[in-house]
Amino acid sequence: MPAPIPPLLEDTEAVEQAARHAGFVSLEVTGDRRGTLTTRDGERRDVYLRVTPSEERLRTEVASIERVRRELGDAVPTPHVLGRLDLEGGTVLLESYVEGVDLASVLPVGPESPPLPPTYVLIPHDPPADLHNLVTDLGRVLSRLHRVRAERFGKLIGDDPNPHAHDAHAFLERELRFYVSGVAGRGWLSPGEAARAGRWAADRLGVVT
Repeated sequence: MPAPIPPLLEDTEAVEQAARHAGFVSLEVTGDRRGTLTTRDGERRDVYLRVTPSEERLRTEVASIERVRRELGDAVPTPHVLGRLDLEGGTVLLESYVEGVDLASVLPVGPESPPLPPTYVLIPHDPPADLHNLVTDLGRVLSRLHRVRAERFGKLIGDDPNPHAHDAHAFLERELRFYVSGVAGRGWLSPGEAARAGRWAADRLGVVT
């Protein structure tokens, strides 16, 4: 079952018109937040279509990508911002598609699968033998990303209505409590193991659980 196309991208005629207005020849939506972009010089590129509900979110996304590329270079696979589409109801940021192994093709499928965003559809498959190595590589990438420092926590541009938006410790405390209770509730760890894991993570993150 393919993932649904976001409503903002369902009007293909409006998407095509916005792409031409942005200086491209055409844009074909090929799946959930994916498309094929044709540039003026005839080049066809796979793109990720990031739907952004506000101008502040879009500018924060662009600022984040630029900062990661500037500070980490090629150490972390990072997309290029190719342009934007201004549509009725929102804006779409066009990002170069980062090639690699799709998470849906390696995560175990079944009742014990970890929770994913509602639009993300797992592909039935046999988990690869090197799943542990893939997850380890993902952890290394996340570790590098977390070394990038910004002036504040949360949205880099504009105001954020969330009370914890610019308080990193409050955010980490809340998220840690959520995930520790989640792994215990699903039976992945015993209550005692989950508590010890929470204390271990809190000690290294410098937060209180």
